[in-house]
Amino acid sequence: MAGSPRSRLSIHRGMLLTALAALALATPAKAAPVATSLTLAVSPNPVPVNGVVTVSGTLSQATGGIPGKPIEISVTPPGGPRTVRANVTTGASGQFSYGDPIPLTAAGTYVYEARWSGDTSYAASTRTAAVAVMRALPVVSLGVSPLTVDYKRQARVTVNVSGASSGAVSIYATPLGGVRTLIGAGALNSLGNLSASLTMTRTALLVAEYGGSSTHSAAASAGKIVQVRAIARARLRGGYGRAGKYRLYRLGARPRVTGTVTPNHAGSPLAFVAQKSVRGAWRTMATSTFPIDASGSAYAVLRRASRGVWRVRTVFKGDADHLGDRSPWKYLRVTR
Repeated sequence: MAGSPRSRLSIHRGMLLTALAALALATPAKAAPVATSLTLAVSPNPVPVNGVVTVSGTLSQATGGIPGKPIEISVTPPGGPRTVRANVTTGASGQFSYGDPIPLTAAGTYVYEARWSGDTSYAASTRTAAVAVMRALPVVSLGVSPLTVDYKRQARVTVNVSGASSGAVSIYATPLGGVRTLIGAGALNSLGNLSASLTMTRTALLVAEYGGSSTHSAAASAGKIVQVRAIARARLRGGYGRAGKYRLYRLGARPRVTGTVTPNHAGSPLAFVAQKSVRGAWRTMATSTFPIDASGSAYAVLRRASRGVWRVRTVFKGDADHLGDRSPWKYLRVTR
C-alpha cells in the first residue's frame, strides 16, 4: 500500500540529515594559528635627553624565526599618548630593527612596543621595552680673579656649565664660621657661560650652583676661597709745616700718629712702628700696640723724638674674616 505524503516527506528529511552528518564528518576541522613570541630591546639605554635610539627584536615560533611579517613599532613618551613610529618587515630569521630618527626630548621613561597582528597561520604577539631618558650631568667650573682683594673691591667671577646653553647659576659665599649667602646670580648665555663682578667684604668660600634645565641636571662647582684684605691707614697730626713728603716738627714736640682699619675691627690690636734714618739706613726705634676703639681707630705718640728724619706706619695682623695690612709709611722731620 502506498504511503501517505506525510510519510514520504519524513523519509526524505531523514535521508537529508543523514547525508549532512556524513559530510560534516568527512570535512577536517580548521587548525588553530601557531603561537608566536616577540623579543624587543632598545639601545642605548639609558639615553641622554635629545638622544636617539634603535629598537630591535625577533618574531618567532617554537621551531624558529618567522620571516616576512610586518611588525608595528610604536612609542609612548612619559605622560604622553602612544604613537606609531613605523612598520618594519621581519628578515629571514624573523629579526627586525628600526632606528628611530626622532629625538627623545623629555627626561623620564619612554616605552617602545613591537606588535605583530597575526594572520591565519600565526597568532598575534606584542612585546614592550622601556628606555630611561636622562638629563646630562654637567661639569660646573668656577674661575675667580684675583683670589685676594682689598675690602669692598671686586673679584671677577666666570662660570661655565659644560654642554648647557640655558638655565640659571647662583653664586654663594660662605665666610669662615658664617652663614651661606647668595651674592650673585644670572642666566647662562648660549655657550654655557656666566660672568659677574662681585664686591667682596669678607674672606669666603665661593661656590657656583647650576639649577638645571630640561636637558641638564642641577650641579655645583668646587669651591674657591677669596681672601679679603683689611685696609690699614696712618695719619700724622700737628707740626708746623710741610717740606715735600715730610711733615715738620720742632724738637720736643710729640708727633701723634692715628691709625684706622677698614672695616672697623674694634677691640683688635693695632701696632705702630717708628723708624729713624741713621747713616742712610732705616732703623726701628719704637714699636707699640694699642686696641682699636669703637670708632675703628687707635693712636700713638712719638715721645722724645730726636732731630732727624723719621717714618711711622701701622700694622694690622688680620683675623678670620680679613687678611692683615700695613699702612703706607708717613714721613716726618724733627728740626730745631
